[in-house]
Parts: sequence; structure tokens; C-alpha cells
Amino acid sequence: MVEIDHFVSSPEKSNQLRFEEYVSQNPVVKKAYEIAQTAHSSQKRKDGSAYFTHCEAVAKIIYEEWQIVNEPEKIAAALLHDTV
Repeated sequence: MVEIDHFVSSPEKSNQLRFEEYVSQNPVVKKAYEIAQTAHSSQKRKDGSAYFTHCEAVAKIIYEEWQIVNEPEKIAAALLHDTV
């Protein structure tokens, strides 16, 4: 997973799960993660990196920076926002 430390407050400073743990423990978010990752698996950004890293970064910002932790549907929407 992509680290976006310059955007996020540290989950270690709170009781919040790390994003990776949250994804693995929440069935709705886990399914959205898998769908988005599959949907974007063949796409690359101009710099050659996997396009999915953008979707993951958006979801991490919402979860870690905005502290939206009790609304898995919003995290799922962030992961799927570029999935057609």
C-alpha cells in the first residue's frame, strides 16, 4: 500500500486502527478495495505507478486525516470513486 504520511495524522496517536487493518476487518470496505484494485489493475499513471494508488490515497485521507472511521460506506465510495 502507498504511504501518504505527509497528508495524515498518525493513527498511533489515537486508538484508531491503521488503514490496512480497517480494510481487512471491514467487509464492505474490503470488498470495495478488491473491486477497485481489480478494476484499475491494468491502468498506470503518467509516472508509471499503478493507478489504484490514487483511489487508495483518497480513501486513506478520508479515513486518517478526516477521521471518518464509523462510516464504511464513505470509505468504500472513496475507493470506488473512479471505478466505472
